[in-house]
Amino acid sequence: MKLNRFFASAKNGSENLFSNFLSQPDTSWVYVRDIENNLIYEGVVLSYSENDTIQEVLLSDVRIFHSEDGVF
Repeated sequence: MKLNRFFASAKNGSENLFSNFLSQPDTSWVYVRDIENNLIYEGVVLSYSENDTIQEVLLSDVRIFHSEDGVF
């Protein structure tokens, strides 16, 4: 997308990043960080949902890594 000389943004309206990113047709693999437990989940997005208090992602083919050293 080409932006004009008035520095207009490519913002997609009022959707948040979570919904906007996961609704893209080319989004399949994602990484989800669990900071509290120092883990990273890598997987294929099967579905997602959200409301005012929670965001959920259902993944398949999940691999789990330690955040600190990347060990699988």
